[in-house]
Amino acid sequence: MLPFIQISKPSDIDKLIAEMARLEKPHRVELLRSVRQHETNLVELGRTADAPTRELERSLRPTIVLLGDDDYSTTGPIGWTAFRRLGYWARGAMVHATGGDVASYRLAIELALTKQRFLLIETSSAHAHEWGAALHKRNIPAIGLLPPAGVHPLPMARSEMQ
Repeated sequence: MLPFIQISKPSDIDKLIAEMARLEKPHRVELLRSVRQHETNLVELGRTADAPTRELERSLRPTIVLLGDDDYSTTGPIGWTAFRRLGYWARGAMVHATGGDVASYRLAIELALTKQRFLLIETSSAHAHEWGAALHKRNIPAIGLLPPAGVHPLPMARSEMQ
């Protein structure tokens, strides 16, 4: 079994775009549109997944690897199995520690088009500096986005904790 799922059929990408729109995640719609328009490839990994290095090396398109570390189980780079290998692969990164928005994800796409091998790290404001330091240690140029006030993600309401 592959450590990831490859979705390349336009109709399947269209379904994902529709689902992200339904879930009111326009920033994710932006990433998927980039894939649908053949601008970029998108790889989304879980914490325990290995980096699909062979596939990443073979990619002819600019590739964005998305690490979603803002899920109320935030660990920072230490909790991500693939980060060590991705640290050798990546040529640029964005540490995104604010709520998702179209403008910053469009910026991530533009940076990926320039850098070719790009990490997009969604994280909490509590771990943003830790991610930045890990990228700096590996000499990966990065931009960091922090919330203007407060924290990200917002604490869950007690009613949502069931």
